[in-house]
Amino acid sequence: MSFISVEQIKAARMLLKWDQATLAKKADIGIVTIKRIEAAAGQPKATVRILNKIKNALETAGIEFLGSVEENPGIRLNNKKI
Repeated sequence: MSFISVEQIKAARMLLKWDQATLAKKADIGIVTIKRIEAAAGQPKATVRILNKIKNALETAGIEFLGSVEENPGIRLNNKKI
């Protein structure tokens, strides 16, 4: 799995106009988990399973993750997926 950063998660939520509760619902995880992850910076402190759920929910909504946690992390919205 390609890891994503906390900053990419937050940026993706903002681009989609999702609050933390919406991401939690779409990823089928608890909002407390989202709040805990987003309270940090850099590499999220979460299991691979949780990060996969978050990444999959955001990608399903049209987010493309660019770069890596260490080098040029970014996102973009792929309107063709929406």
